[in-house]
Amino acid sequence: NRVPGATDVYLPFDKLEAPYERLSEKNENRFPGVSSLEGKNGCLAFTYVESDHENFCKGARATKSVFCFDNRIVFIGTGISNTSDHKTGTTLYQFNIEDTEAPIYVDGSYKNAFPYFETLNTNKTHVLSDCFNNFYIIPKGKGSKGITIERKSQTTPRNDKIKTGTGNFVSAYIDHGTSPQNDSYEYLMLVEPSDIETKRFSKKLPYIVHQADTNAHIVTDRITEITGYVCYNEYASDKGLIE
Repeated sequence: NRVPGATDVYLPFDKLEAPYERLSEKNENRFPGVSSLEGKNGCLAFTYVESDHENFCKGARATKSVFCFDNRIVFIGTGISNTSDHKTGTTLYQFNIEDTEAPIYVDGSYKNAFPYFETLNTNKTHVLSDCFNNFYIIPKGKGSKGITIERKSQTTPRNDKIKTGTGNFVSAYIDHGTSPQNDSYEYLMLVEPSDIETKRFSKKLPYIVHQADTNAHIVTDRITEITGYVCYNEYASDKGLIE
């Protein structure tokens, strides 16, 4: 239910079972794409539209992009809409942890309590880490209805449905609530940054978002001065960008 970077409807386990033997599913929208520049910069983008099948949420959609600049990864989602009675969320990270005291960073302090649960509102910029020294910066007002952080034991059924498995996990996700309509998110992931980078970018983001809607996602990296464009529909600009 919580794949890092994915925007999901959090269904109960009995609803996650595929209604047919084939596990893959074709996207109803035909706009996927990736691009690479010099092997260390690039972008990925798509609009997802869910099909009409048993246990699916027909018409659920999200327009998503990921922009990579060195160790800085910008995640943007717009037009997040569905009619499900179950909550929708965008996962920042989820990891299995063997050491339940392994700390995570949350807004200036390290947390190692287990179990642990906290919900952060969106009236300020938040800085989080996972257990592997990756940091996540969620700008003020860009975390939808809030950011939830959990450290807990989870029990899940195996694929064969005969037995269950239990493990200790740490996760963080953006909460879009139930039946979101045209919701959005934005966050920055720093891959194993230095302390200087984390402090610097939490004060001033290293990127500019020129546009983020269902027509286009356009981001400029301040450091490399590279601008990434994803145009989902016809695009025009009077800001000196691509016309």
